[in-house]
Amino acid sequence: FMYNNGLTITTKNIQAGLKNANKKFECKINGFQIVNGGQTLRSIYEYCNNRFDEEKLVNAEILVRIFQTESDRTLTNDIAEFTNSQNAISSIDLKSVSNFQIQIESYLKSHEILYVRKSGDVGDKDVDYKDRISMEKAAQILYTYMGFPDRSINQKKALFEKYYEEIFDEKALKLDLVLSLVKEYHQIEIEYKKSEFTAFDGKYLYVIYIRKSLPKKSVDDCIHLLEKFISNYKTTDGISAARKLIQKGFKDHVISEIKMV
Repeated sequence: FMYNNGLTITTKNIQAGLKNANKKFECKINGFQIVNGGQTLRSIYEYCNNRFDEEKLVNAEILVRIFQTESDRTLTNDIAEFTNSQNAISSIDLKSVSNFQIQIESYLKSHEILYVRKSGDVGDKDVDYKDRISMEKAAQILYTYMGFPDRSINQKKALFEKYYEEIFDEKALKLDLVLSLVKEYHQIEIEYKKSEFTAFDGKYLYVIYIRKSLPKKSVDDCIHLLEKFISNYKTTDGISAARKLIQKGFKDHVISEIKMV
């Protein structure tokens, strides 16, 4: 019991007070949602269905915290984020409920792009999405644009741990930049698949990196440049293009090649 965090609930309105000559306490909540305590709730549900014992259930106690947040979505999301931060959940899932991630989702939705913050998210039924991008992929694209295609490919987990504040800096990151980079990524993906070259994600990211350094070059030009850089990057064991991109020295090789363009 001492290690259980119970349930955390946010609600639009709370009405509470003592009843029956102060012998009972009545609490009415309206428009509520449980933002923390899913495992606890699941355990109660399973107990009621599989090992139901009314006497034990009547005498059982659980910690419940209820916050009246009214219509303040920012406060509700913050409570969800920080009350979950102590649990053993993935860093990606934790960050997915942050207010800034929700802002990005809303902004991209206004441009008919589904921003998938959580696996299985299909967006709003009343929105005709023209494209989609996952939160993880957006992080890779942004960090590549910042100059780190190598880390974006090799350190995906660290993007939501070690590098998260750097990538999703609310004061520095402009939402229109996120939009333009998502569109550019999809344009690169389309152009690569139309080309005679083998297409995969690591290449798309490196083309974004090359275009940042050579903004006057078209997507097609940068695709051909990247293929040339890959071909020129010699290794002793004749490894594949995909393995070349994850090697420590490949980014330095690309930098030196760009200087000669």
